[in-house]
Amino acid sequence: MVRGYVQERMISAAELLFWQMPEKNVVSWTVMLGGLIQDGRIDEARRLFDMMPVKDVVARTNMIGGYCQEGRLDKAREIFDEMPHRNIVCWMAMITGYAQNNRVDIARKLFEVMPEKNEVSWTAMLMGYTQCGQIEEALEIFNAMPVKSVVACNAMILGFGQCGEVVKARQVFDLMREKDGGTWSAMVKVYERKGFELEALDLFATMQREGVRPSFPSLISILSVCASLACLDQGRQVHAQLIRSHFDFDVYVTSVSSQCILSVETL
Repeated sequence: MVRGYVQERMISAAELLFWQMPEKNVVSWTVMLGGLIQDGRIDEARRLFDMMPVKDVVARTNMIGGYCQEGRLDKAREIFDEMPHRNIVCWMAMITGYAQNNRVDIARKLFEVMPEKNEVSWTAMLMGYTQCGQIEEALEIFNAMPVKSVVACNAMILGFGQCGEVVKARQVFDLMREKDGGTWSAMVKVYERKGFELEALDLFATMQREGVRPSFPSLISILSVCASLACLDQGRQVHAQLIRSHFDFDVYVTSVSSQCILSVETL
């Protein structure tokens, strides 16, 4: 019941029932802790954490993640340093916390001493650099990766694009053996944002021939390109795709797509 309330984000009801429990084990404590963190009540979560008779690795990792979400990295690091045993998940929580709070320098130091690295940890470090615009450092990580996942490649495409390195972004795209919808969307977005409208249209056409279902971001990017190039017919076709894909049910989607199609018709 406590877990059910937490999953439904009814945290107050979960908390009331939790304190009525005649007997609590490590699972019940950890579930309630996660609920408070999920609700943004990190200080209350800390008080509950301090009361826990047994603090397992899951509870400690939850606290690390909660503090990182609030930007309180020193508190997160205190818990991390005090952990008697660490698994790859808690290492990832701390590294990701630093990276997402623009402390990639410290994230890298921690990454280097991490006893075991997996695909997720390599990708988290890579994305930390790309999000901060440190493309050279991101490329260093990318080249060293034992396995270059689709997610990592997508991050590099966007990272190169943000830095204006459109040719290098396309090189990563072309070398990928497997691509997902995010890959195509990322490359289309790079072309659109950097003024390569014809290349964006050509890639979008290739994407459709390959049978890849366009995502909302890629459709909006192409619609913007159509407006820029005054491609009325193609703009209407893309707008129709947005409707067929049910993206128009969203208020934001309706607003953006309407603005773009009006721009096309005006031109």
